[in-house]
Amino acid sequence: MLPSGAVQSDEPNRTEGQAAADDLPTGEGYVLAGVVSSTQGAVSRRSKTYITLGPDNPIIGILRYARFNDPIENPTRYSARVANVDWPFGPVPCATVPVDQYKKTRIDLSDLTVVTITDDGKPKEVGALPDTTVRLVAFGSIPATATLSMKMVRKNGAIQPWTVATWVTGATNFPGCDGPTANSYFRTLIAGQVQISLSDLVVDGVPVDLGPSCRAAHPADVWLWGVKPYIPLQGGSLGQYEGVVDRNGDPLRGSTGPLDSPYYQELNGKSIPDPRGVDIPPFIGCGSGGDDLSPLVTAMASGPNNPVRVNQGGPMFTPYDPDDLLKCDSPSRCPLPAPAAPEMPPLPDGETP
Repeated sequence: MLPSGAVQSDEPNRTEGQAAADDLPTGEGYVLAGVVSSTQGAVSRRSKTYITLGPDNPIIGILRYARFNDPIENPTRYSARVANVDWPFGPVPCATVPVDQYKKTRIDLSDLTVVTITDDGKPKEVGALPDTTVRLVAFGSIPATATLSMKMVRKNGAIQPWTVATWVTGATNFPGCDGPTANSYFRTLIAGQVQISLSDLVVDGVPVDLGPSCRAAHPADVWLWGVKPYIPLQGGSLGQYEGVVDRNGDPLRGSTGPLDSPYYQELNGKSIPDPRGVDIPPFIGCGSGGDDLSPLVTAMASGPNNPVRVNQGGPMFTPYDPDDLLKCDSPSRCPLPAPAAPEMPPLPDGETP
């Protein structure tokens, strides 16, 4: 997973039959991170179409907590060791002291793998979000529909999990700040990539064969910010769109420079951008029988700054059952019902869908 680079999946069209239970994450430090359902966002600003992956299509998220603890370089085990790094986001808005006077910041790094499931809780496809039908516009005005598929990137056959990073400043007692910010400040970011593909295109009621390999030319970057607030081990809301704010109403901002600690592993040396929507790359491999439909699909579905909102439920704290990912870990603690769908995220510049 390299959020700022274009890493092509080596298996962009992995089928359901190839995604068996042995594809699930295994090993020390895993918890079932509840239901990561109710993802909502614009498919393409060009088409101004929103999609919803709501409670009727729950997505399980499996979280490996504190994955990069011990040792710092090439970690081999998980522990309760705390990593400390410099606060990377510039001054806290309400603080009256410069950022270089903040105490060292604790960084917790985890990784997240998403799984679509069957009705009885068995894994249907690991690394995939549920397929959904989207409305598009062909040739500027002709209505069209297609099936949208989004999958985590694979490298050498292995799913590249998304990184969940939480920065906590600790008891800094910020002068000038009130409420929860007076004693601590934190940020959470989910960073990764997703491969996007389209199939089953219908233009003005006429099916159009896109072939088996119609996909974005490279994976799209995911930079989901925790809001309201979001804590991985409690759940909450996340957003990837311009103007997203934290629990105090302060605008979220990217890093002031490249991340500079070996604790960051794959993120080390990367700069976190200011919040904005997902950029959907141009499409390639679309068409059959010698017809190259990639320019048509690109005109319909590609585009910059497509906003996204996500709701995540609270996690289960017992080891997950690979044969029943919806299993409760107590009579009162269950993955379902899934969180309600979030409000539609705002399109940039006051646009309307």
